[in-house]
Formats: sequence, C-alpha cells, structure tokens
Amino acid sequence: CEALGLDEDLGSLEVGKIADIVIMDDNPLDDLRHTNTITLVVKNGVVYDADTLDEIAPVTKKAKPFPWQTVKPENLPGVKD
Repeated sequence: CEALGLDEDLGSLEVGKIADIVIMDDNPLDDLRHTNTITLVVKNGVVYDADTLDEIAPVTKKAKPFPWQTVKPENLPGVKD
C-alpha cells in the first residue's frame, strides 16, 4: 500500500480507511473448514447477509435473482423441458 501511495486509505482496519471484510462464526485458523461459516460480508461499505446476499446495512434491500435462478436453458443437449 505504501509503495502505491495508498497507505492512508488501505492496509489496516481503522476509522476512515477502505476495507472489504468477511465475518465468520468460527476461526479458520483453528480449522480451515471454518471458512464455510461466513455470516456477513462488508463490501464497499454495504453489509450483506452471506446466506441470502440481501443488503442489510446501511439500508435493507433484497438481492436480485441470478440469471441461472430465473432463465431456463434452451436448446442444450441433455436438457429437457
């Protein structure tokens, strides 16, 4: 960060700095499988519920469905209607 001139904005968790954060229920340093216990993600100042991807702060907003959840595949071998 310092070499890029970004040490004032990045590199540590401090008030006023930029950070994307993953919040877990369990410590992955105790067991790598604990990386499956993600509960919240903070990205660009928005807090997301890890299970639903809904925005929960600073405002509440439902996540839009992904295309594979709503668009039916067509004309693909092995895919039946």
